[in-house]
Amino acid sequence: MTLADHYAAMWQEALPKLASNSLATDPLLDDPNDHRLGLTLVIRPTAEVKHRMAEFVEQLRRLEPEQYYYPPSDMHVTLLTLISCYEGFALSQINPSAYKQLLASVLPVAQPFTINFAGITASAATVMVQGFPRSAALQELRGNLRTAFRASALPQTIDKRYVLQTAHSTVARFRAPLREPLRFVELLQQYRQHAFGTMQVQHAELVCNDWYHRARVVQCLGRFALG
Repeated sequence: MTLADHYAAMWQEALPKLASNSLATDPLLDDPNDHRLGLTLVIRPTAEVKHRMAEFVEQLRRLEPEQYYYPPSDMHVTLLTLISCYEGFALSQINPSAYKQLLASVLPVAQPFTINFAGITASAATVMVQGFPRSAALQELRGNLRTAFRASALPQTIDKRYVLQTAHSTVARFRAPLREPLRFVELLQQYRQHAFGTMQVQHAELVCNDWYHRARVVQCLGRFALG
């Protein structure tokens, strides 16, 4: 299955759920007792791409203001989840320098690559901007990182939840039923092929993050150049 087919399958599965308001709302979005943290390698979209994503988000917000929308500061593409967020995780439990040392042995030999952000897809829980790498470099880099971490003794939960294959950026999560589900679906359909811009990925960040990658929580532990 191609990446385009994967995104399309997600959309086709989500469409009837969105139209019928059968959402998977997130009860922890506003929970002050949610202290889940994890460790992630992320890509930050360029300012231009984030601006275009924010314009789309604003259209959604005007129609459905009760949902949760990512501000530009929180927008990201997950390169690889090293430790999935869970209650009780803390940086004091690991040696961040060891992770940085491993990443410094893999990322600099990886080639920079291009991601084209085009169109949107969705699930019963989220709305996502689709990212399309223009080469196999992203998947090759993920494969090299998986191999390196599995050969190490570093704690990790790579691929425990699912095997990451996409290059999407989540921009909205559902916290309540939609007020106007059919109008919401119509708006999403208008953006199914929308051009959000292209970026050259030249850096990746190692972050300690909460589930939603809120800037007020995220700690950047290191920034690594590709190539």
